[in-house]
Amino acid sequence: MTTGTKRSDPKSQPIAVALASCRSGLLSVGFFSCLMNVLLLTGPFFMLQIYDRVLTSGSVSTLLALALLAGVLYLFYGAFDWTRSRLLARLSKAFDQDVSEAAYHQSTQLGTSGPTPAQDLRQVQQFIAGPSLGTLFDVPWFPVYLAVVFLLHPLLGILALIGAVLLVVIAILNQWAALSLNAEALQHAAHEDKLLLAARRQVEPLQAMGMMANTHRLWVEAHNARLNAQTGGADRQSFFASSSKTLRLVLQSAILGFGAYLVIGNELSAGALIAASIIFARALAPLDQTIAQWRSISASHDAYGRLTASLAEVGDLDD
Repeated sequence: MTTGTKRSDPKSQPIAVALASCRSGLLSVGFFSCLMNVLLLTGPFFMLQIYDRVLTSGSVSTLLALALLAGVLYLFYGAFDWTRSRLLARLSKAFDQDVSEAAYHQSTQLGTSGPTPAQDLRQVQQFIAGPSLGTLFDVPWFPVYLAVVFLLHPLLGILALIGAVLLVVIAILNQWAALSLNAEALQHAAHEDKLLLAARRQVEPLQAMGMMANTHRLWVEAHNARLNAQTGGADRQSFFASSSKTLRLVLQSAILGFGAYLVIGNELSAGALIAASIIFARALAPLDQTIAQWRSISASHDAYGRLTASLAEVGDLDD
């Protein structure tokens, strides 16, 4: 996944090189995500057949055949999940190798406040290798699961759609609420690091002028301001994450309750009710996980933006 481009050439646009070398790998991740999400329908349809076919017919042979088929499909799912995780880990390593030298030169040759390009690269590399990126690949499959619920019964599909809209609204509010506090926290962190660096490098002149106490007071103020901003951001994000989880539980119970009403009215089979509940839970899972991991996703997005901007400013480096 590496190219022949010389990393010592600062004009080689390392971010563009890294993305180009990882493009085929990302397409492979999308392909395996497709297979995994299709195979995740195994459980709902297995339950559908159990309730609507096996229990009514009493056929043990049908039960064994369905169980064998479901077991094989689950083995395929596990293999694809393992392969996708390994592929993401290798994409993470390839991206790091393509960008690390330029990030190192920027970190050592340019005076920067806040996170260095090397630190931003580490954040992005860990994001690619972690579970958050895989979750983002699963999010676009929500409409497919929603369509399956609609096929089982339109009213259940409408209920699922309303729940999804509410979760998306929560996600948008989560992002909006976190933006200002995250930016404020980064600003205070940069000021805190600047004061600490100045105190370390100029300790003797500051002591001679009697300014150490004042420098320490300014550092404490910046430190506390950063902590307050981070705590406020964490409180808001935890509120939205808890709201998302609670709403998801309410919606799952609503699907079961309303589905039971449809079963009583002979508008839905018991197997379809169980299948719709499982599919709905599966459809909401990536949205709920994205909201829960939004802090990591947002931090990685900011780190990628800073890294791209920093490496775009690379001039001629010393040999």
